[in-house]
Amino acid sequence: MKILGAFLSFAQAGTWEIPETWKYCEAREQVDPRLRWMKSARIIGGGVVKRDAWPFIVRLRIGRNDTCGRSLIDGKHVLTAAHCCDGAQPKNIIAHVKDYSRKVIDEGEKTVKVTKIVEHEEFLYRHYKNDVCLLTLEEDVSEIIEHKYACLPPADWDWRIMSTCYTAGWGTDHESFGKEVDILNSVNVNIFDDNYCVLEQDHDAETMICAGAIGGGRDACQGDSGGPLICEINGNAVLAGVTSWGIGCGRAGSPGEWAKVSNYLDWINNNLPALQTTPKPTPVTRTSSPSTPSTPSPTPLIHTTKSTTKSITGHVIHSQVFMLPWKKILARRYCASEDSESGLINWTEIATFVGGGKKVLIEKKFYNIFSKTDERLMGLNKCQNELNDKIIAKPSTLDKERTSELMDLAIKRQVCVRAKKRGHFNGLPCKEACEEVLKAYKRKSDSIKITNKEKKKVQFWTKICLTKQSSIFKNT
Repeated sequence: MKILGAFLSFAQAGTWEIPETWKYCEAREQVDPRLRWMKSARIIGGGVVKRDAWPFIVRLRIGRNDTCGRSLIDGKHVLTAAHCCDGAQPKNIIAHVKDYSRKVIDEGEKTVKVTKIVEHEEFLYRHYKNDVCLLTLEEDVSEIIEHKYACLPPADWDWRIMSTCYTAGWGTDHESFGKEVDILNSVNVNIFDDNYCVLEQDHDAETMICAGAIGGGRDACQGDSGGPLICEINGNAVLAGVTSWGIGCGRAGSPGEWAKVSNYLDWINNNLPALQTTPKPTPVTRTSSPSTPSTPSPTPLIHTTKSTTKSITGHVIHSQVFMLPWKKILARRYCASEDSESGLINWTEIATFVGGGKKVLIEKKFYNIFSKTDERLMGLNKCQNELNDKIIAKPSTLDKERTSELMDLAIKRQVCVRAKKRGHFNGLPCKEACEEVLKAYKRKSDSIKITNKEKKKVQFWTKICLTKQSSIFKNT
């Protein structure tokens, strides 16, 4: 994903520093929210962080490319983003432990080979859910970092809205014309409300944490993927998230997204050996999803052209994930869901609505759900709905239910054809549904069956409305 170096110019001096009173944990130690621990180690940091301020952060190199960050959770295992691991081989990955500057070998820095990759099997670029991956190092590095790890959170921990957290990395310092920073940078961000993030971007409250700054200016950026989001529980520094994706870097109204570590504790434990054992090197594997945690789930806090990952000679390079406002408009124009408040990734049905400007009330604020609708498409949908009512009302129409089904197919097909004609088809969350509808029209669908006679009816009804709309809208 993304650390936005430019964020430093927006923050007051010192505000991006992790409080010195926050404490470290032992390897894989899970914080107990009922207790206030009193360990001696302290985290310190700033814009350009002080050396050894983030001892558990690791810089990841795949081939010749600096691609991602990650967090040590014990001496031999690191947690990073699945999109950083996808397509990579252990032999091509080098981990830089106790690193500070990318350009020089720092005092105490050690490079360690990776022997095993375990990527969450349910990660997909389409939605960026389950963006977590575990890497096994060739040797134990506990002594190098003086056994200073971020604590693991309680299962399904609920981070309070506007809680202050911190993230760090060597990523680019600007969305468009930035360059990767030489020295490790950190920044403070705030937890955003789930409802806001679900409406604004493809946020999933169960698997993601949404954080940034009101008005923008503080965020992660390209090259920071896989790095940590550190939050506080009773004075303890807790690994709350794994840097995952975002719309640009530090944009107002577009907070960043982190994989929610508290959702993956079972998955992590199921894929790690006991601390005293040393696993043998094995090839890349994919794992099944974690079992449902027994701890009752609190109200969670907190993806679109999703994947911008490119494979170059086997090396995975991740760039930022864009979902510009017009992309969101397209998804809402052609797609729909049973729940209008669900995230756009869940809008997998084809829209047959007529009209625009629909609003929903969430926490005493109104949000636009549909805007800037395609007037020609709106006219086609309206025409076909009116035509359906006329045909159903005719006494000669015997099978009214089947006629409505065919008209619904005609409307959905026209929506999908319109999306393809305007170059809006790829990346739509309802693309799969559209593909099935278009197959049905060619009588190649396994789920939607029509006869040749019914196909001709659909063609005739569509032609009526296309002719009518062509007289109103020309060359659109």
